[in-house]
Amino acid sequence: MGRLAAGVETVISVSAQAIVLVTMVTLFVTLFANAVLRYAFDSGISGTQELPQLAFPWLVLAGAVLAGVRGQQIAVDVLLRALPGWWKIALAILINAVVLVLSVAVVDAAVTMAESAHSQVSPILKIPRSYGYAGLIYGYGCLAVVALTNSVRAVAEGPQGGRGAS
Repeated sequence: MGRLAAGVETVISVSAQAIVLVTMVTLFVTLFANAVLRYAFDSGISGTQELPQLAFPWLVLAGAVLAGVRGQQIAVDVLLRALPGWWKIALAILINAVVLVLSVAVVDAAVTMAESAHSQVSPILKIPRSYGYAGLIYGYGCLAVVALTNSVRAVAEGPQGGRGAS
């Protein structure tokens, strides 16, 4: 079961890395090209001001997913480290359950908002406004899965295990 959890986290990590790479390169190239065109020819690329609004939520949430998969998010784990044995596992599972519930709540709200925003499109690029909410669905959906894999890992590794809480 621990190997399955690690495999799922690998897939999530690779997808998040790809999103970070694509959004960073896209933002850099388009904004740089637009700056050069504005400076050299006093005209830019239409739609470049909309691109960061559409791409930034994906970039931020993919970064949060990477931090979650790697166990590098901000956490206060003094109590978790201080507890002995299986109490540590129980607290890790509780923490992950809270993260899971909150992540599912955000996904549920984002789905509702995406559905209502889908008919609205950006003025120049004509991309549905639901695109940004899809980033929330991806990010918090992945964080919910990571909370599950962290719980599985905590139980599989036992009290001597390394990472367990989200």
